[in-house]
Amino acid sequence: VQAVSSEGSLSTILKLRRFVQRSEVSDASLDNLFDVQIPTRIFLNNDLFLYTDGFPEILTTSNNGYSNVSVDGQEWRVLTKTIQIPLVLRTSKFDSIGIQAAVSRDFVSTTMQDFRKTFISVGIIAILLSALVTWVLCGVLLKPLKRLQIYAENINDSSDLSIRIPVEHLYSLSEVKVLSISLNSMISRLDSSSTRTEKALETSRGFASNLAHELRTPLTSMKMNLELLEKHGEIPADERRNILNEVIIQQDRLFSTLESLRLLARGDLSEVNVFEEVDLAPLVYELSARQIANHGGGNIDIQLPDPPPLIL
Repeated sequence: VQAVSSEGSLSTILKLRRFVQRSEVSDASLDNLFDVQIPTRIFLNNDLFLYTDGFPEILTTSNNGYSNVSVDGQEWRVLTKTIQIPLVLRTSKFDSIGIQAAVSRDFVSTTMQDFRKTFISVGIIAILLSALVTWVLCGVLLKPLKRLQIYAENINDSSDLSIRIPVEHLYSLSEVKVLSISLNSMISRLDSSSTRTEKALETSRGFASNLAHELRTPLTSMKMNLELLEKHGEIPADERRNILNEVIIQQDRLFSTLESLRLLARGDLSEVNVFEEVDLAPLVYELSARQIANHGGGNIDIQLPDPPPLIL
């Protein structure tokens, strides 16, 4: 900036565009032509010194900074910068240098449009590439889950809870392997629960059958004894007394069965005080005598658990 007429100073400031000389300066370096990218003009002490081709015909302004100028219907964006040369560095008659650069708003708009088009194109390509890479990665990562889904559907279709999902050397992801182990654990619990449910149903069927028998037998006996008393009113007093005693025994048996059902419904059969010791000999004798009296004979089968209880 110290020696504007110096070829080195001008070549540093002005590049890539041809300048036109306006001032009468004898320095041979000013006869050279330079190139700058943006239309520019230079002032020395507010006098136009050089300007480039294509610079708009606008008035000289001393305001530094940006300004918008309209010339022949075309909008320009102008940047003005004034540099004051300090006295200690001033070696010529110039005390200030002004530089103005102008850019067409159309050029800016075109540049922005080109940038937007480029940005959008690059963005679309990047999105497509990202979608393709994501699709490939998802296919690779979800492949173990797909295999796991196939095994689970096979178990669901077969309704066989004894089948398990293989986990050895099948899944590349540890998370999927852990998930398969968890599914196997859940299937095992469901299998155990299903087995217990089936056993409970079998037990309930057996219980219902035994209960029907326990209720039907005394009721049938009571009905027969009462019909006997009704049809044969001339029965001797001793036989009548025996028949009535039998009816009372059957009634007590019904009450005992109903009481056991009540305790079972309440869950009180687990209490110790509801159980009592039973002497098997009198019980077997009573049952055999009752069977002989009612049916004239028969066989009595006693089923004991395995191992059998200790009988003293």
